[in-house]
Amino acid sequence: MTTKKTINQFQARTTQKTQKNPMYKDGLEPDNEYGYLDFETIQTIMGCCPELTGFTSLNNNLSKTSINYLVNRLPPKIEILFLGGLEHVKDDHVKILVSRLKKLKNLDLSGTGITGKSLASIIEYAKENLVTLNIAHTSKIKLSKFLELESLTNLKYLCCDGCLKSGEIEILEKKLPNLSFQSVPSVPCSMKMKFKT
Repeated sequence: MTTKKTINQFQARTTQKTQKNPMYKDGLEPDNEYGYLDFETIQTIMGCCPELTGFTSLNNNLSKTSINYLVNRLPPKIEILFLGGLEHVKDDHVKILVSRLKKLKNLDLSGTGITGKSLASIIEYAKENLVTLNIAHTSKIKLSKFLELESLTNLKYLCCDGCLKSGEIEILEKKLPNLSFQSVPSVPCSMKMKFKT
């Protein structure tokens, strides 16, 4: 269990960094001068923020250890998850995430190392809750797997830039007319932290 001292230290670090760099005023900011969250910070966040509803990683350098820890420890109330650009995020991670996070509405996996297996997991576990999916620049997914997204009943926005050829995009637009392919709305990630005491 996280101690009050640890929580106070984390809050103090957050306050100091927010004052130094206003870019991170809205919540979970990078943990060092290079802008990367380290494993210790990920552990602290997961330990003292059980009510977290959104998590955004704005960097490309989360270690494999940090990603493994994160996917197994994100609170079940997560609705918004942006992991775009994290090349170490793979199919196994996505399966764990979507099977655990039953309230997930917005998922960004752009530029990750996922394949069609991740879409199969998303279809199996997030069929009724996912509204926005960004899988741009994940080139290992075939058109046939994209067509299976039809079974996601609440999916409204799909960003798949760089995944399909232009003729394939036209086929996808015709087969899935209820989806918006032009742009994924920018969903602000609410990072109001409720700490355990």
